[in-house]
Amino acid sequence: MLDCLRKVKTIHLLVFLALSRFAHAQSVPPLTLGYGPVIQLPVGADVNDVAVADLDHDGRPDLAIPERALDTLAIFVQNANGGFPAKASARYYFSRGPYSIVPLALNGYGPAGSPVPTADDLVLGARQSTQLYLLDNTGTAPGELSLVARPVLRWGPNGGSPPTDPRLLTAPLNGDDYPDIAYLYNPTGTTMAGLGGHGILFRNAPPDNIAPTLFYQSPSRPVDVSLACIYTPGEYNALLASPTTNEVVIVTTGGKSNPSNGWWQSGYQTKAASGGTRPVAAAGADINGDGATDLVAAHETNPNVVIQLRDAAPQNQYDLLFPTRITYPLLGPPRQVVLLTTGLVEVFRNTGQNGSALFDAPILLATGSRPAYLRLADINADGQLDLAVACAGDNTVHLFYNQSVVLAAKMATTQETISVYPNPARTILYVRST
Repeated sequence: MLDCLRKVKTIHLLVFLALSRFAHAQSVPPLTLGYGPVIQLPVGADVNDVAVADLDHDGRPDLAIPERALDTLAIFVQNANGGFPAKASARYYFSRGPYSIVPLALNGYGPAGSPVPTADDLVLGARQSTQLYLLDNTGTAPGELSLVARPVLRWGPNGGSPPTDPRLLTAPLNGDDYPDIAYLYNPTGTTMAGLGGHGILFRNAPPDNIAPTLFYQSPSRPVDVSLACIYTPGEYNALLASPTTNEVVIVTTGGKSNPSNGWWQSGYQTKAASGGTRPVAAAGADINGDGATDLVAAHETNPNVVIQLRDAAPQNQYDLLFPTRITYPLLGPPRQVVLLTTGLVEVFRNTGQNGSALFDAPILLATGSRPAYLRLADINADGQLDLAVACAGDNTVHLFYNQSVVLAAKMATTQETISVYPNPARTILYVRST
């Protein structure tokens, strides 16, 4: 039996996984990346993140860029030729240093099993306060841009300090298959650090469709977080990189819990050695195609990426057994898994082979000064994941387009009705059993 919905795709910021991985039974296609536009922001903007979404509903993805030092959110609308204007198409004012941002659907949810609405709303977090902004996209006509802010929420627990390096993420965390809000909360000078979030309550009408603050307190101060299904397909876990203990802390979200329950307060956590010294980024994905989620960590000391392949058939699904470890050196200290503080992205192509040959020598992409964060998104609407890198040092966002070969997909037939889409497929293949 096929799962009701199976996605052959990595959704995390693992550039060396998500852009090139394909079924190991097939030949691995070549990976081609090209330099796209560079978005120049005003001097002193201090750019640390970028969101990609079709904000004006014209079929072309746009860019939403927080300008922390200017207290503004800049919107760059993509034109019909695939370019972006030299100056922002619109700017919205938000106090206290808007810093991290994600697109998702805040509205339009139906009963469980209904299609997920288009992710054209925004969640924006400020670094110099505990404020979290929800921006409803009220535009309906093609070309119409209209973002309306709801009353603010807060980062972290009550009485907490502003986060040091907040990062917003989104994934289905409470069992209803709809994306929820999660974020890294790591203020300095306090033990109250970890992961927070808000569940989207699809049965409630806005603005009452957001659950109260949910919080998990980490045993050590994390510097990075990602989300992955470590134990059970469809049930996300949080992976927190802990440089002081050289560990990755894996936290369960409770899977099918009620959205009003604290996903992160169950206390169930596992610690895994990162495989190096001072891990600053961690993520999980099935790298070698054996059905088990593997662990990846990038390290600051002796810069490298360590891949730990998990036992595909443990006696217990909650056993974290990593019998195989593969290490790839990096050309500088990492900011994320393969985003380096020196202004490079190293893209490792998955070859589908075994051992150290699992990945090719990296493709090197030059970014701007002091790259702060990398997001994966389909920027030019061609069905392939591209890269967007926000650079705080020179106030730029660098875009890199995935120009890899298109792969054909044929319809499959069994006793059930199987639909495969998109067709042709590029880097994402959906298989639905009906």
